[in-house]
Amino acid sequence: MGGHGKARGSTDYARAARVAYTLGRRGFTVASGGGPGVMEAANLGAYLSKWESDAALEEALAILGRAPAYSNGDAFLPAYVDAARDVCRRFPDGAASLAIPTWFYGHEPSNLFGKHIAKYFSNGLREDTLLAIAYGGVVYAPGSAGTTQEIFMDAAQNHYETFGAPSPMVFLGRDRYEKETNLFSTLQACAKGRPYERLLLLSDDVTEVADFIAANVAN
Repeated sequence: MGGHGKARGSTDYARAARVAYTLGRRGFTVASGGGPGVMEAANLGAYLSKWESDAALEEALAILGRAPAYSNGDAFLPAYVDAARDVCRRFPDGAASLAIPTWFYGHEPSNLFGKHIAKYFSNGLREDTLLAIAYGGVVYAPGSAGTTQEIFMDAAQNHYETFGAPSPMVFLGRDRYEKETNLFSTLQACAKGRPYERLLLLSDDVTEVADFIAANVAN
């Protein structure tokens, strides 16, 4: 999960892609909201996890960085899609991942890197479904209102153990979740005394995030 407006070439985009790549290499199935920004980064990292060397991911990030945004505020930029197509041509038949975009945000282009796509008309059903199937946990890269809403939806599912055992909630970005907002400390307070209290992590480190999820994945 994370901001749809995070530009290709940004630190947050690249970090999210590297987390997804690492999880894909470890055998996890990556799912995202299927749109641009952090969502695209997640599907990109998973797609390129077919390649043992992360040099493929770094090359793809450089290609995508040539067209960092999908619009200039007034018009869609075709170069945005062209850059993604260039990555797919350079690295064909990547690993599978799931993308769950929505028609509700019609201005957000679905990304090209998810092999399995389930596009919802209802954004509410889409978000609930995405969180419900995330038995291995959810990684929250920096985002704004939509990401914040998803954090508390996930916390409610974990609190009431709606879908069985609670699953990890990883906050990828100390600046966003510790310095700019109090979201991580708020979640810690909400989780106090509950089983999911031990399943919260705040980190900027890709390997630490992957290790935490691998160690705490719900069975």
